Amino acid sequence: MRIHVNGFSEDIRPELELLLVCARRHVDGETAHRARELAAQPLDWDYLIQNSVRHGLLPLLYTNLKAAAAAVPQDQLDRLRDLFQKNAVRSALFTGELLKILDLLESEKILAMPYKGPAMAVSLYGNPALRQFVDLDILVRKQDVWRCQELLISMGYEPHFKISQPQLPAFLRLGYVRVFRAITG
Repeated sequence: MRIHVNGFSEDIRPELELLLVCARRHVDGETAHRARELAAQPLDWDYLIQNSVRHGLLPLLYTNLKAAAAAVPQDQLDRLRDLFQKNAVRSALFTGELLKILDLLESEKILAMPYKGPAMAVSLYGNPALRQFVDLDILVRKQDVWRCQELLISMGYEPHFKISQPQLPAFLRLGYVRVFRAITG
């Protein structure tokens, strides 16, 4: 495959073409055929899998290779399945935690909207396991930031850096991101 960008043309490695072919919610007949053709070539599977992880496409790669009935070497298929399952478990844990946080915020009458992470995965793919994510993103109104922070702390999260209530208005004028991490015991 050749990629044409701004008048330049470059050959693309078959591993990256296979990744691009699989980077979609569903594969149609023509796409499945191309995936089977590419998977039948001698591929650098380490390179393919590393790039799929790096670009957050491993779940789609695995799912669509299986859907296309591509001839993947068994050891690589096992590796992809293992990585997919680990991502699925991580996605389920993150999704469950997001739902707990949203339930708590709702019970406290705090309007909140999740975005990216599980929310985007469900919106784009209908399944949070088909997207890789490493955190949760939630939008709240300015007037709810302090209360939201208190609730997250009560759930076992700690802010990346401390802001006192008198400092909050200045912080909100400069930036809107509050980062928390789960306290591990």
